[in-house]
Amino acid sequence: MKLLVTTYFLANVKGAIKFGQTFTKQTKNMIVIFYFAIHYYRIHLME
Repeated sequence: MKLLVTTYFLANVKGAIKFGQTFTKQTKNMIVIFYFAIHYYRIHLME
């Protein structure tokens, strides 16, 4: 079983990380995947 925990690794998302850890300890054969993504805009300047 896999558990995807989406987070951005700041102090106020410790709850999500703790949930993933606790749930993993209670379940056999669990894989926790912490997913962190950055979205950025690419600006094209017209000359």
